[in-house]
Amino acid sequence: MKIPWPTLLIFLIPTYSFSTSFAPMSLESRVKGSSIIAEGEIISLQCLNPKGQDVAIGERCTGPGNPNQLSYVFKIKSVLKDSTNFFKNKNLPSNVSFKFTSMAHLRVPEDNYESAKGKKRLVFLRWFKDELKPVHQAFYFMDVKHLSKVEQVIKKGPE
Repeated sequence: MKIPWPTLLIFLIPTYSFSTSFAPMSLESRVKGSSIIAEGEIISLQCLNPKGQDVAIGERCTGPGNPNQLSYVFKIKSVLKDSTNFFKNKNLPSNVSFKFTSMAHLRVPEDNYESAKGKKRLVFLRWFKDELKPVHQAFYFMDVKHLSKVEQVIKKGPE
């Protein structure tokens, strides 16, 4: 059976547009929704299988129905906001780890995520069910050049 191309487009365009897009998230919303906002550096990015073992280079990391888990290991330089007392008395752990979901990392790359290491970022996290989680699926990192903007929004407080 031959399907006319206009009919095919009618079905594909809505599916594509809803499958990978996220509504924009304002800086105010990120700050308000975060339990913890920290400045630091990405130490590593790892993909682990359900047994806690690294997924090998070239192997499938994420995707529909895949049980593997992506995690960032993040070295904290300073804490801008902490409504959970996770960093009570400024006793910063050397590293924190948080899981995230991503359809962008379908296979473990040849460099085994080496390109992620050393990137300095602001991270927006929330405490949820006894673990740190990104505040949003897509909007949980920000370049450190925006540090002063983030500090202004934190000082401004909830509206």
